[in-house]
Amino acid sequence: MENGDWDYMMTKPVTLNVGGHLYTTTMSTLQRYPDSMLGAMFCGDLPTTRDSQGNYFIDRDGTLFHYILNFLRTSELTLPIDFMKTDLLHKEADFYQIEPLIQCLNNPKPPYPLDTFEQMTKPVTLNVGGQVYSTSMSTLQRYPDSMLGGMFRGDLPTTRDAEGNYFIDRDGTLFRYILNFLRASELILPINFTEMDLLRKEADFYQIEPLIQSLNDPKPLYSLDTYEQMTKPVTLNVGGHLYTTTLSTLQRYPDSMLGAMFRGDLPTTRDVQGNYFIDRDGTLFRFILNFLRTSELIRPVSFTEMDLLRKEADFYQVEPLIQCLNDPKPPYPLDTYEQTVELSSTRKLSKYSNPVAVIITQVTVTTKVHSLLEGISNNFTKWNKHMMDTRDCQVSFTFGPCDYHQEVALRVHLMDYITKQGFTIRNTRVHHMSERANENTVEHNWTFCRPAYKVED
Repeated sequence: MENGDWDYMMTKPVTLNVGGHLYTTTMSTLQRYPDSMLGAMFCGDLPTTRDSQGNYFIDRDGTLFHYILNFLRTSELTLPIDFMKTDLLHKEADFYQIEPLIQCLNNPKPPYPLDTFEQMTKPVTLNVGGQVYSTSMSTLQRYPDSMLGGMFRGDLPTTRDAEGNYFIDRDGTLFRYILNFLRASELILPINFTEMDLLRKEADFYQIEPLIQSLNDPKPLYSLDTYEQMTKPVTLNVGGHLYTTTLSTLQRYPDSMLGAMFRGDLPTTRDVQGNYFIDRDGTLFRFILNFLRTSELIRPVSFTEMDLLRKEADFYQVEPLIQCLNDPKPPYPLDTYEQTVELSSTRKLSKYSNPVAVIITQVTVTTKVHSLLEGISNNFTKWNKHMMDTRDCQVSFTFGPCDYHQEVALRVHLMDYITKQGFTIRNTRVHHMSERANENTVEHNWTFCRPAYKVED
């Protein structure tokens, strides 16, 4: 057999029916330990059985085979925190005769310790060149090798201003883009942004390597052909689980393994249906893919497989996800919930004026936290003449074409006021639409969240 044929056979997808549970993997994974029963079966030394669909059949516990197969993939045993079937798993390991797994079960590792939620999510206020920003320790330490990571980990000295805010003597306006990159791991700039050279100097000062790379290799606007290619559906078979996504999602983090695979730098394998095949845990890939879509790690309250998810993140080399998993935010306890505030700025723009003219702008705060709305009504009297609407859950301000600077000032003060009430920005969105023939509408939205305790009735 030629080398090319051998490589193809070893990486070709193989489907197993283990006690009624279907798993998809490769010959190379099944033969990882040649002295095991699976190694002997799939190198031809032991007979195999097929079911009616042609899948290899093994009459053993299908649920526990999930952990057997993951051990074959990673050579590490990772179990949920509340795993209660160690004795049964031991019997399965004995049956499959996987000696390294048997040794791991005889000498289990202690669970991974978690950092405290309060310390990493507590609001932190920075004074950067006279501009005040509120964020969290987890955001500032997102890139541990950066200057901010060193400062707020305690490796570098910090300075406070008279109000007790951390002080940094740098450009306060451009720090907005630095901080948003720390929050989202993505560089988003206005279309008419003209201070790229100065922003590069700020990124160099803060030593944020991924931001420096983004600035040195900015993404051009998509052509129509590229846009269609990047948004075309792509189906993946991950360990027997099918997922549909887009190339733009898979390439969100270019330095990751998925980024390299779907950019063409690494080889890919297809299953018999033509789907891209990856021999990893299919259940956990759901969390990997959702992180690629949102740049945010969201997991169920009852999730117990953090260690295994860390190994999957290491395999895919998604660095921001690895950092989130190493500094996880535990879900809120049962006696708390999230309060949210939506801040929106809607601008109607004339299509026919040059330069583009603002016809009207509306700033709206929407929340069920009535104390926040009352505080805005009481503390923002300077803008009373613009306060056109107050409802049970909403306060709106309307500005004409000559009030642009007042609208911007109000928006900045509102953001500062909301963050000082303990809210942090969860996400931002921009929406463009055409409502009339002579108007375009651009809507910016910011979502703020904070935990709150439930009150018994």
